[in-house]
Formats: sequence, structure tokens, C-alpha cells
Amino acid sequence: MPVNDYYEMVKNLISEQLRGIYVRDLILLVLVALLVIVIVKALMLKKGKEVSKGQLILTFCTICYAGVLLMITIFRRESGSRTGNISIHLNLGSIRGGWYRVKQAAYSILNVLLFVPWGFLLRLKRFNDGHVRAFFMTALTGFLTSFTIEFFQLATKRGIFEVTDLVTNVSGTVIGAIMATVVIAIAALKKQDKKNE
Repeated sequence: MPVNDYYEMVKNLISEQLRGIYVRDLILLVLVALLVIVIVKALMLKKGKEVSKGQLILTFCTICYAGVLLMITIFRRESGSRTGNISIHLNLGSIRGGWYRVKQAAYSILNVLLFVPWGFLLRLKRFNDGHVRAFFMTALTGFLTSFTIEFFQLATKRGIFEVTDLVTNVSGTVIGAIMATVVIAIAALKKQDKKNE
């Protein structure tokens, strides 16, 4: 399959996955996230606790991305529009082979990429935890997020419960967590260098 065909297939798959998500939905999501941030800040101030701007921004981004995940995986689909089956077969596809195998590989890559920001944000939320604990809890949260989405798709017949999606989503979460851990380590080194100067 020529490179241009791969490009077109991925472009079409992304377009297909974003179909049914509208600008008004994204604006509403941002407004809801801002409302949550205002309520959280007010409650924390009432308790006499200070919340940093960084924590508020991170919470805002996490809420917004959770909303985007739900829009892409659940809300853009009609209830009962899919079969609601369970697929326990792990099928990551292949970039070599027939059209179906290549398309499955593209889906798998997109599923991984969809969860990279989720893993990144979740790991940043655990900034003060030890690296091993934070990494494990981020991976666990990614698994629970993916499992919940798959279960909801099955229960509402908005999709199929697929083991492949669980594996790719958790893989994306882990990649995002690794990236965030590297960013945290670099920030800690820079902070240490400034102290030593």
C-alpha cells in the first residue's frame, strides 16, 4: 500500500472518529470545566486551603480532556447503534497485508494516541507522589477509564467491548505517564540547579 494511501486512510479514520462532535459541544465542555474550577476554588478557599494556579489549570485540562474522551468514545454515537458484542481477540492489525489489517493497525495507533494526553495529565496530577506509585496509579486509572468506556459502550450498544481497545488505551496512558515523568524529572533537575547557583 503506497504511503499516500496510508495517509488518506488515517485522515479518513480521524474524520470518522470526530464526526458528531460540534464546536458548540466543545464550548459547553469548556464552560462546564470552568464552572467546576470556580466551585472547587470557592470550596477550597472556604476551608482555608490555597489552590495554586497550576493545580487549577491542570484540573481544567483534565476535565476538558475527559469530556473529549467521552465525546469521541460514547456520546457521538446513538444508543443501540452497534451490536454490543464482546471481542476478546487481540487484533492490533499490521501495516503489511490487506486493507482490513492496515485499517485495524491505524485504529490501534489512534487509540494509543487518544490516551497519551490522558496518561500525561493523570501523571501530572500525581506530581508529589513517588515515581513508582504515581506511574502505577496512572496506569491503573487509565485501565479503569478504558474499562468503563468499553463497558458503557457494551451496555448501551454504542460500541463493542474490545480487549484490543483496553490494551491500546492502557498503552497510550503508560506512554503519556512516561512522558510526564520525564518532564517532571527535568523540571526537578532545573529546580535543583537553580538552588545550587
